[in-house]
Amino acid sequence: MEHKARSQEVLGLLARETHEHRVATVMVTHDHDVLHHCDRVVEMVDGRLAS
Repeated sequence: MEHKARSQEVLGLLARETHEHRVATVMVTHDHDVLHHCDRVVEMVDGRLAS
């Protein structure tokens, strides 16, 4: 399995577990291709949080 496919599989698992157990998961990434797994996205701009 290629790296990108494995990453998507792992992120899907994390998303399912997060929703199933009703907990929060914090993910920090530069990869915009994984954002569709997130319920909320907060960005940093010039060292400050921007929603």
